[in-house]
Amino acid sequence: MKVFRKLALVSAIATLPATGFAMQAMDDAALSGVTGQDGISITLGLNQTMNVLIDDTTGLTNATPVGLATFDQTGGILIRGMALAGTVGLEIDAAGDSTNGVLVVDVNVAGLSLDTGDIYVIDTGKAASATHQAADSTTAALAGVAPSQTAILDSMNISIASLELQVQLGDGAENFINITNGNIGDVTITNFSLNDAAGGGSIAASSILIDDLDISDTTVSLEDGTNNPAGLRIALDGSIAGVTVDSLVLGGGNALGNVYINGLSLSGTTITVAGK
Repeated sequence: MKVFRKLALVSAIATLPATGFAMQAMDDAALSGVTGQDGISITLGLNQTMNVLIDDTTGLTNATPVGLATFDQTGGILIRGMALAGTVGLEIDAAGDSTNGVLVVDVNVAGLSLDTGDIYVIDTGKAASATHQAADSTTAALAGVAPSQTAILDSMNISIASLELQVQLGDGAENFINITNGNIGDVTITNFSLNDAAGGGSIAASSILIDDLDISDTTVSLEDGTNNPAGLRIALDGSIAGVTVDSLVLGGGNALGNVYINGLSLSGTTITVAGK
């Protein structure tokens, strides 16, 4: 009986249409529509605060020409009380052709609010007084101890409604960063104050509105000096409908009034940032 059942099963399989088991070749057009896992999607809800210290360990190398020959020890830029809030979406995917590979990271920013924190210039060397060392050493600065100097830039808030950009890495990358959709809209900066610690005055404004900022098609590349100057190269392409500065103060005392700038084109502008 068992033998009979096995024979019946084999006979039944044999009667199925051959196309049910056939292997068919796929042309290039069909293959182009077949994909595996479509990368990784990450959503970040940001709500961070931090202190940052950037320590220049070589000091002021060109001190003599600018009359600051004694400032030849280490110094630092301290950012105290930086805060970041908003939503950032990341889409990470990898691809390649016959010779090159590329990692593509799409970044989508929505409702970003940045508090820059107070920015100080401090002495991170050991030649200062004991009081100065206690306030401005690397450990104390990052722990939140107030530096002895006045902040050169008071904390201000920068708000961005939205931004889309793309980061590319690998041999197949076109640029390090492509801002594919840079129609940011309005950017608002409040409580701007750039201080002169020596003179006691400042350049200040109650608010700065950058109206209809569009930096679409802007690219960022890391240059080795072969085709362009070495460093971080930013090629801007976009425009700003207008800039409004409310209650501009120069030095101190009463405000001068408001300043308006209209129709600012960024197309063809390049910025290169490099070490020295």
